Amino acid sequence: MNPLQHKTKAKLVAAILVFYLLAFFTLSLAYEVKEAHHPCQGDQCPICHQIQNLERIKEQFSFSLGNVSIFFWTFLSILTVTLQKTTDNFTKTLVQLHVRLNH
Repeated sequence: MNPLQHKTKAKLVAAILVFYLLAFFTLSLAYEVKEAHHPCQGDQCPICHQIQNLERIKEQFSFSLGNVSIFFWTFLSILTVTLQKTTDNFTKTLVQLHVRLNH
């Protein structure tokens, strides 16, 4: 696979993940704002239950995003170094590669 295609696919996947995360946080915030002053039914209130679920999911995201960001930073650093090493041979001239051109 061409390194450029792989890099493009990785950027696309990252953009899709960021879009989904932003959509989740935006929509959950909108839901919480809309239902902030709902007529609460006490301990069995389904709206309060949903808001608590959203808060738990956000806490899990905030914990896991820290770990995931460290993993992705490390992975992308290794990928960048590897791609630089492999593409150096493609950008060198024949003189730099010590190819003898006179026969």
